[in-house]
Amino acid sequence: MAGWLEQARTGEGLGCLPVQLACVSDSLQLGDFAGPLWRSGFGLALKRQLPALFDLLFAEQARLGRLYALHTPTAQVQPGQPFTLGFTLFGPASAHAQLCVQAFAALGALGLGRARGLFRVESAQVAGASAPFWQASHGLTAWPRPLPAAHWLARTHPARGLRLHLRSPVRIKDHNQLCHTLDAPQLVRRLHGRLGQLCDAAGEAFPLSEAELAAQRQAAEALRLGPAQLNWRNIARRSSRSQQHMVFGGLTGQLELHGELSPLTGLLALGEVLQLGGKTTFGFGCMHAEWLD
Repeated sequence: MAGWLEQARTGEGLGCLPVQLACVSDSLQLGDFAGPLWRSGFGLALKRQLPALFDLLFAEQARLGRLYALHTPTAQVQPGQPFTLGFTLFGPASAHAQLCVQAFAALGALGLGRARGLFRVESAQVAGASAPFWQASHGLTAWPRPLPAAHWLARTHPARGLRLHLRSPVRIKDHNQLCHTLDAPQLVRRLHGRLGQLCDAAGEAFPLSEAELAAQRQAAEALRLGPAQLNWRNIARRSSRSQQHMVFGGLTGQLELHGELSPLTGLLALGEVLQLGGKTTFGFGCMHAEWLD
């Protein structure tokens, strides 16, 4: 039995704070996915502007190093055009949302990449909120507050069809081997594992009971896999620490699942916030569930 289940405590569980930044490119020009570059730039801005927060999130053995994920643009960024950039903070890291916004605003003024492309952060809001909590013109207008995992787990949808969009590379392993396919049981196992790992790292309660886990696994086994258009995509990056060039790969595209999906709708809603698989701090693992009514 996984340690995160054995040590589960009563309570609402992991706190999540998904933040969306409304940005405008001045001279920044990027391809359709540059997650590693965004992570590198975020770290650079933190190190220069907020070194204490850099030590919490980025430094080797950083105490909160596993408690954030990036949701970087998955379409091209062109000068003069708006774009959305996102990050999610988990557990105790959520106390630092405003400082992370400041770091991205500072990065926009410093410039990103070799060309030092400039951009502006116009506003920041919690995903799903009706108004921003920070605006470049007004500063902080409200204090962003995390929501418990239970907020998403409680969602229901009576659909019997789902199209799952893998918007950025999903990097998962089975028996230490990278997976080039994805099915419903594997998806549910990986979401359970991701949730458990974050709860462990945050020191917070695991929000699902043994019975709920079993019901979700059983529901996943009964689903039928429909049309799938999955591709493997490799992303190159250069490590600022080791100065080495590395390549990370993951699945992109979409697949359909059919059957009784109601036991899984809350888990999939939470999965959109948690992101799936490895390298989520590089923007990997972004997914979106489209219900086929």
